[in-house]
Amino acid sequence: MQNTIQSLLETGIYGNSAERLLLSLLTFLVLYLVFLQVLPFVLKRLRSPTFTADQTVLGTVITFVQKIPSLVWGSLALVIALRWLMLPPRIEYLVAAVSLFLVVILGVLLVQKILEHVLSHFMHVTGSEQKPPAIFQNVLSILLWILGTLMILSNLGVNVTSLIAGLGIGGVAFALASQRILADIFSSFSIYFDKPFREGDYIVTGDHSGFVRKIGLKTTRIQAVQGEEVIIPNQELTQARVRNYRRMNERHVEFDILVAPDTSVEKLRLVQTIIRGIIDSLEPLHYNRVTLTKISKAAITFTVVYEVKNNDHDMHMNLLQEINLRMLEEFRRVEIALG
Repeated sequence: MQNTIQSLLETGIYGNSAERLLLSLLTFLVLYLVFLQVLPFVLKRLRSPTFTADQTVLGTVITFVQKIPSLVWGSLALVIALRWLMLPPRIEYLVAAVSLFLVVILGVLLVQKILEHVLSHFMHVTGSEQKPPAIFQNVLSILLWILGTLMILSNLGVNVTSLIAGLGIGGVAFALASQRILADIFSSFSIYFDKPFREGDYIVTGDHSGFVRKIGLKTTRIQAVQGEEVIIPNQELTQARVRNYRRMNERHVEFDILVAPDTSVEKLRLVQTIIRGIIDSLEPLHYNRVTLTKISKAAITFTVVYEVKNNDHDMHMNLLQEINLRMLEEFRRVEIALG
């Protein structure tokens, strides 16, 4: 037994002296202690209000580091400690691969969290009430993981130049075959950042109108007033003229009402009084004018103009209905026939 220990001290293991083995062991213990004891203490101090807040980039980094499992820290400490030793080629290659995997994976996850924080902060600064859509986060994640994979393959000795060239040729072919789809995807990015409308807005584009229910990756879905769902490609929306009624502080309403041509002048004068009284009695309406605009053998035309001090489309339609019902009631009461 004593001879075996003496032999190990003199020759070591796989050509590593006892001093080198001891140095590797001490490195592992120190790093493990730093990762699991010292680092959490420092991060806890940094998270105090005196130094930083969780809403900052530094706070995001600290939160990410605190959530790394102890097994990952132990594996990282082990592969770093093994770098001091002379190992067989296969084991050395395996240690290098594991360390590379750990560093790249942690790096990609950290950058992903930082980008998500920056994007959320940007949307908050620009006053957006919506959260960043999952598609943007998914695209960023895919790009980061592709970059991380290429880094790993490159450091493991794989020739990534030919691989990238092959992907480039395939990407060109894919782009040519799916130009319309890609145009809709980029249009969805434009809609999201430019914000011509948001989900819940009432819009009119071309022959279609309704409430925006979902802004998707390729299409936008609009719930029409009649009840059907209208699906419009995003590229068409970015190229078309869109009226967004949610942005209005008030709604200007103008319509014509026709009365019988044989109505007496006294009753014609009552038309303005009746309609103005109806509009003034309803909130949040603001009377503008009622004007006799046209006389013909078929009918006498009055133009009614008022403002709705609200941008709610349903409220506007309900108020318009109430105005029409009250006009019918009053006209019948004073015997004014419609044209």
